[in-house]
Amino acid sequence: MVERTKIIFFITHHTLSEEHARMTLSSLARSKDPMKFDCMYIYNTHPEEISNEFLMGLTKDYCLESFINKIEIFPGPYPIKKTLASDIMAIQAYCVPLYKPKDAVWLLKSDCVVSVNLINEMKKVDKLISFVLTPPFICAKKRVVNEEIIEYCQKPLVVLSDHETFFNEDAYGTPENDFRNRPGESPKDANIKFISCTVKRDFSCHYLTIDNLIVMSKREQDWGGCWFQDVSSKWIGTHRGFVVHKYHGIISPNRSRPREGTIEDYMLS
Repeated sequence: MVERTKIIFFITHHTLSEEHARMTLSSLARSKDPMKFDCMYIYNTHPEEISNEFLMGLTKDYCLESFINKIEIFPGPYPIKKTLASDIMAIQAYCVPLYKPKDAVWLLKSDCVVSVNLINEMKKVDKLISFVLTPPFICAKKRVVNEEIIEYCQKPLVVLSDHETFFNEDAYGTPENDFRNRPGESPKDANIKFISCTVKRDFSCHYLTIDNLIVMSKREQDWGGCWFQDVSSKWIGTHRGFVVHKYHGIISPNRSRPREGTIEDYMLS
């Protein structure tokens, strides 16, 4: 095992609510045999909507200090431009002087509900000097209620395709997906509640070493995200743990238009 400092950045911003924060932080509390983290920073760009006191209270309510040694508010500065790419650049600027290249940071947004096995499975990369761990990303439709998401996250293994899950695409956009494998079915079907993918090029709850945080491209996607392609040689997937994305709108003071493309149609069906 490589000796390293392990950090979590819990990121919340406009369009992500108190309910989202509760779902994410409570999912951490349900983790089975989680590895230890040295610190979690609460990275809150909208304290006028969700107070830092509320978020710190949740960490105590869910007893997260049982496996996180220290929890504190990110001291800033926060970027003036409010995009995920800007946030990651701010996190990079903060971490590089304080941590070593082999130390690891988990970029955890508050729309990500983690499965019970994810943190346990993250232990497997401790033997590696450099890595980018990217769990499968399962998008819950808007109509899926919290209880269904919590139940889904109890699965002991990743299931990309089943009676309620439609496999939309994989990390490389190959035809290995349910559009080919389940002819006659659609992600809009009434029985489908979750859309699965293993996309790694943009944000999907990455756990990565500081050296990869440094070299990762900071150019923004059209939706304000970051491009992880530059670290593709270090990608590692998971077989048990995964993340469920809890739906939220994206119109805010930072963005005037809704999501574009078919995925929003799927999420609203």
